[in-house]
Amino acid sequence: MEKILFLILAGGRGTRLTPLTDNCPKPLVRFGFSKRLIDFTLYNCLISSAYKIILLTQYLSEMIEQYIPEFWKPVFEMQGKTLRVTRSDDSRNKFFSGTADAVYQTLSDTISLPRFVVVLAADHIYRMDYRSLVRFHIRHGKIATVGAVPCDRDQAHRFGIINCEQDGTIQTFHEKPRSLDSIVPPNLHPLASMGIYVFSTEPLLEYLETNQRKTSNDLGKDVLPDMVESHDASVFPFLGPDGERSYWRDVGELSFFREATKEYIDGQYKRLQFDHLPGMIQLPSNSSPCVKPGAGRYRAV
Repeated sequence: MEKILFLILAGGRGTRLTPLTDNCPKPLVRFGFSKRLIDFTLYNCLISSAYKIILLTQYLSEMIEQYIPEFWKPVFEMQGKTLRVTRSDDSRNKFFSGTADAVYQTLSDTISLPRFVVVLAADHIYRMDYRSLVRFHIRHGKIATVGAVPCDRDQAHRFGIINCEQDGTIQTFHEKPRSLDSIVPPNLHPLASMGIYVFSTEPLLEYLETNQRKTSNDLGKDVLPDMVESHDASVFPFLGPDGERSYWRDVGELSFFREATKEYIDGQYKRLQFDHLPGMIQLPSNSSPCVKPGAGRYRAV
């Protein structure tokens, strides 16, 4: 995993989680008993032997910059791995105009390009070892691999919906369709993109450079459809050992955040609990979701 760069997209304002994000970046919103949203993705990186991880931030970046060194950087460093935060105002354009632009600016400023790039979100609740995802990507030889889960039909409008060929090549991609008519047969569950990607770096850069000339710079909405049209993307179904649907929740909207919180408290925490690793300290458990900028050190008391 040394030749892989992990990028965690953690810059969104999170308006759909208002009021939780009024004075708090979305990745640091509290979830469950003592965790924050971003903790689940960071723990997945740990158990996946990820060596280099960069958080791309924009909204209230200073809070994330305080949290990461205190609660996560030590455990990564004890395992010989690097974890750092990159703010949008440290980039050449001083602003990320979208997820594709954030990835493009980061790679453009990287001296030694990795062979692969794994792009993750900071507001998903799940447990995954990304090594299986990377192995799948290498085996299928496409430019992009998209993690996906079956979803209920009445939830399909929230996600990018994938149709694929028998070998896993993505045939069509519909971003948040209003209707599944002519997209998914009525007797099947739609296959929803998780917003988790593995890319082969050099060809990815070619797509990102083309996207820079457009007004919209979103990976899922703009870049991925171009790859699908060129038959350059495969789907990785995120399933359990018996082929059942694995637990994954996108909690970027308040109603789904509340639903996932209830599921977590009602028993999902047993599946998602963290094993204690060297360097890992107790995560904070005070009731306040965040502290306001300038209110002092970001630490539970």
